[in-house]
Amino acid sequence: MSQAKSARHVIAPEDRISLSQKFFYSMGSLANDSQAAWIGQMVAILILGLGINPIWVGLIGAVPRIFDAVLDPVLGFTSDNARTKYGRRRPFIFFGAIAAGICYMFMFQLYPENGPTFNAWYFLILQIIFFGAFTCYSIPWIALGYEMTPDYHERTSLQSWSRVFAQVPWLLSPWCWAIMYSFKNPETGAPDQVLGARTAAIIIGAVIIGAGILPAIFNKEHFANLPAPKKITGDFAKNILKDVRSVFVVKLLAICALITIAGQFFVPLSGITLLSRVLILAAVVLVEAVFFLFLNAIPMVRKMFE
Repeated sequence: MSQAKSARHVIAPEDRISLSQKFFYSMGSLANDSQAAWIGQMVAILILGLGINPIWVGLIGAVPRIFDAVLDPVLGFTSDNARTKYGRRRPFIFFGAIAAGICYMFMFQLYPENGPTFNAWYFLILQIIFFGAFTCYSIPWIALGYEMTPDYHERTSLQSWSRVFAQVPWLLSPWCWAIMYSFKNPETGAPDQVLGARTAAIIIGAVIIGAGILPAIFNKEHFANLPAPKKITGDFAKNILKDVRSVFVVKLLAICALITIAGQFFVPLSGITLLSRVLILAAVVLVEAVFFLFLNAIPMVRKMFE
């Protein structure tokens, strides 16, 4: 008894992505994954090379992620609704890659003689700016990959190419410390990992810029000329008053309290009284609630969750 063979999928000519288009989009993976693969390795220089307290290094790593988590949907929404003669994604990709690469170069320009406090604040501020700039690149770049063709099989092929290119930084990053220790202090001749980090950051920043701008220059957007979106309307002050008078503010306080109580076990608060601990946690809950209350009142943010 013969079995019916499934028909082979045929990609429409207008839905095909050329090899050159796949190559240039996949080069963006080098930029996207270079920062992820290397920053986690290089950040240890704050402890081992600059003597910053590990607790502060943990906070330095956490705070920028909070900004990043808030900025991701905002940037995605902005890119979705952008209308330029160069498309919705490509301008963000181009300028985001350049800004992120420059920020990465400067982020690790650290010197032991500046002291742990200065270096900690310097790295924290630069890392927040870096993640903001990198979000401008990564979110539109990822969206571009899913919009280059409506064909499922061709999209899968494009993402396969992208993932192959993305593995290159992850294969090289385990050599991070060998590379950084290969640099010698010009005065003592001893291995200088801080000097190595400064030099490696410049190289990685150049890779982010060089590889990141290629999709913006050479890739074509399938949905570049969409109709203009409706104008976002709303009143920031009225939104705050509406939320304060509703059950929303109670839910917000409850969520912030749960997060803060859970997080206190990872923050050293030894040596202080129980009353002081309670007051500190209450202040943190209040700051978190006010932040998210104001964030939710922004008309653009409110529109995203409708």
